[in-house]
Amino acid sequence: MAKRRKKRKRSIRLFPLALLVLLAYGSFFLFKSYRIKEAKKAQVEDNKKTIEALEEDIKSLEEEIDKSDSIEYAEEVARDDLGMVKPKEVVFIDKNKKAKE
Repeated sequence: MAKRRKKRKRSIRLFPLALLVLLAYGSFFLFKSYRIKEAKKAQVEDNKKTIEALEEDIKSLEEEIDKSDSIEYAEEVARDDLGMVKPKEVVFIDKNKKAKE
């Protein structure tokens, strides 16, 4: 009968230790899942900002496409990108402006 009491005392002593280990294990995984959740929230916010920026780019490109059918746009591209001028038009080039840039 003395052996039973020793076993009972050991099991009673081990119970708080097992409970403490279980609590530590559970709190570790709760904290880990909380960190993962916060990281995912931050990633979603970054993705939303990226989407908004891309939507603005798409909108501006669509406007440029719509504008590209006009004669004014073709003239603007010819002047700016190709350096073309109208007949009898004089072009002045500021040499100081290029040096400053």
